[in-house]
Amino acid sequence: MSDADAKQIEEFLIASREAPIVFTDHIPYFGHAGSVIAVTLAAGKPSQEGLRPFPVAHLRMPAPTAKILIESLQKALAMMEKSGQPIN
Repeated sequence: MSDADAKQIEEFLIASREAPIVFTDHIPYFGHAGSVIAVTLAAGKPSQEGLRPFPVAHLRMPAPTAKILIESLQKALAMMEKSGQPIN
């Protein structure tokens, strides 16, 4: 790895400390607008009726990025299965 690559990785890791962590346990809406994939993430929020989905983030991305996200999630699930963690 070159010094430039190491510096770029270091800068990315430092900047990632500022990125929000978004928890989701529900995906109520998804679709597309032209070539842009749209997904709404939600989490259960207590209400008088019990837990209700509450939007926490809206993801918008081009199709190639959506494919990379799908692949990344599949790899993370495979890692979880390999470690023996249950997947509901």
